Amino acid sequence: MNLIPDQTPIDPNQFAVDWAVLFELLALIIVLAFVVERALAIFFETKLFVQFSLVRKKENKGDFKSLIAFGLSAMITMLYQLDLIAVLMSHEHSSLFGELTTAAVIAGGSKASIKLFQDILKVKSNEYDRAGKELAAHRESNVSR
Repeated sequence: MNLIPDQTPIDPNQFAVDWAVLFELLALIIVLAFVVERALAIFFETKLFVQFSLVRKKENKGDFKSLIAFGLSAMITMLYQLDLIAVLMSHEHSSLFGELTTAAVIAGGSKASIKLFQDILKVKSNEYDRAGKELAAHRESNVSR
């Protein structure tokens, strides 16, 4: 692999996109993102996890949802050898890099679907409602000090 382009000819067909395959992959990613989001909702919406997240937010620390979603997505992609890059580039074998990249895309889609459900469609558990009100009250008390 050269850092500087040389005179080696490149076959442009090597990078041709099969649009039917691309749309099937996008549909698969969307479905898997919803599956991961719904599977993790059981855990993320428990009182224990909501309270843990609330404490972390009060301390201005992030939560672990993205990492947990990535972990589950990585288990799925590695178990089923799902490598979107290899499929798009017409490679015969999957790679760890491709599987982990695919897992990151699925986990990102899962995060987006959580945002869609909770922030836009206003579909959230009672625990999240209660925790959100508690966090808002905590922030207001800090501002008024």
